[in-house]
Amino acid sequence: MIPLAPLFDVWLQTTLQRRYEDALSEPVPDDLLDLVPQPTDKLPD
Repeated sequence: MIPLAPLFDVWLQTTLQRRYEDALSEPVPDDLLDLVPQPTDKLPD
């Protein structure tokens, strides 16, 4: 019998990869982008 752990790991990796790619293909709203600090922004003192 094949151990289930490697099969689960492969399933999990492929499922997470597919969902990650789906999420990255979505446009990011400008309101959300405004919350992300930019490299040129100064940090508060």
